[in-house]
Amino acid sequence: MARAVDILMYLLLVLLGLCVAVAGKEDEGTSHAVKTVEDEVELTMSLMSHDGLFRKYMLKAEKSMEWEWTNHIWPHIKHADFATVLDLGTGGGRNAKKLKRRAKRMILVDFSKTAIDHCKRRFERFKNFEYYLNDGRTLPMIRDQSVTLLYCWDSAVHFHQEVIRGYLKEIARILVPGGRGFLHHSNLGNLGSRHVIHAYRLRRNPMWRTNMTKELFVQYAKEAELVVESQNIIHWADIEDLDCISMFRKPCAGDAACEQKVRLEKEAEELSKLEGVRAQASGGAPSPSPSSRQWAFRTWLGL
Repeated sequence: MARAVDILMYLLLVLLGLCVAVAGKEDEGTSHAVKTVEDEVELTMSLMSHDGLFRKYMLKAEKSMEWEWTNHIWPHIKHADFATVLDLGTGGGRNAKKLKRRAKRMILVDFSKTAIDHCKRRFERFKNFEYYLNDGRTLPMIRDQSVTLLYCWDSAVHFHQEVIRGYLKEIARILVPGGRGFLHHSNLGNLGSRHVIHAYRLRRNPMWRTNMTKELFVQYAKEAELVVESQNIIHWADIEDLDCISMFRKPCAGDAACEQKVRLEKEAEELSKLEGVRAQASGGAPSPSPSSRQWAFRTWLGL
């Protein structure tokens, strides 16, 4: 009996050793593959180009869009100029679906061919839509000073610091003077080292977030000669202060008409804030956030 137990223990140890060895090889291979920003962009592109994963994520994400739009997005952008809107990281088009009601011209950009092909089918009857596949870092297909609103929701949260830094320089080039940017990015870097598990292998971090911070965003915007007008720290799923919404603008550079337009936009925003305060004082309450069940799919995917 004792010998049988010894043999069983030996076999279990051998099996455990094999499992550890396989796991180590797999981890070693991934570590070797993901060492730079370019590697991470390429790997993320391949993952999001997988049709099954893309459809599973996008279909689920649509369900929380109405709440996100009402509580986080529209209050920030409702006074922006919607003449030409660029939806960066458009994904399945759930943001474009909302924006199309207001935009005169819609530009959809994504580094996933799966996403762009999906959006072309989804919005094929809209003649004011343009679609561009990019490299996940630059926007060479967009003309200088041609965009009035740069919009990016639930996409840049997965962008590495240097990717955001590069994009902001491109955004400064393509925005018209006085044009605005709305960019939802990660604030994971401010939550402490226990949350940022890996700088490049984002799938190890909570919700696949990068170690970006709101302070770094201000620094990068300043380098690109953009002015950050507001930053709003928000919770995502069950993690407090995980993300940040940054609103920024390209300076008018002395253009009187541009400066007058900016003043009017700011006055309208201040009036909206006062109306919001009055509504809350009279008993109005914000909508509840999506339940944990609604976020369960993102936790399962690690998004």
